[in-house]
Amino acid sequence: MITLIILFGTMLCGYMLRKVRVPELPDRVMSYLVWVLLFLFGISIGGNDELVAKLHNFGIIAFVVAVFSVGGCVLGAWLLWKFRRG
Repeated sequence: MITLIILFGTMLCGYMLRKVRVPELPDRVMSYLVWVLLFLFGISIGGNDELVAKLHNFGIIAFVVAVFSVGGCVLGAWLLWKFRRG
């Protein structure tokens, strides 16, 4: 619940401050911030015993979703290519 409150609170702040010019961060800083977030996310997942115990199930599900996603993209690209080519 707290996550949703934070999410909607930051969205509201962004909406209210949309006309205020905020300096952009350099790409390098943004990349480092993403790496830090991924690291912290990994620590939080690794610390959850229940989640780690079920990780093999998530791996299988992720594999199936990835296979069907790639298959759907390939099929869609092939159909688009076939119909665009005439």
